[in-house]
Amino acid sequence: MKNSLAKEKEIVAILRKKPLFSRNMMIRCSVNSKNTDYRYTIVASKKVFKQATKRNRIKRRIRSVIISLRKQINKKMDFVVVPKAIVLDLPYRELKEELSTLLVRAKIVTQ
Repeated sequence: MKNSLAKEKEIVAILRKKPLFSRNMMIRCSVNSKNTDYRYTIVASKKVFKQATKRNRIKRRIRSVIISLRKQINKKMDFVVVPKAIVLDLPYRELKEELSTLLVRAKIVTQ
């Protein structure tokens, strides 16, 4: 995927940054001047989501929200989204609203 953070070293560096929390998820972000486009990853741990199908489902849902906001995302940002278990039960509209609010608070998305 074009906008994915894949290297463990980069992900760990971002996970060391100060987190921003909402009720159902957490975002950590970092400014990256080397890239010309934003990069992100979604960390759905096995500890929180026991079944692979649930992990994949939540990643697909969050990815679709990020793709829908891609024109508003700051191009120099790298970020990691860490959802909580309750996110599986949220309707898509609430998930999109909460994630977009969190991205605005993190200054990843401009309004």
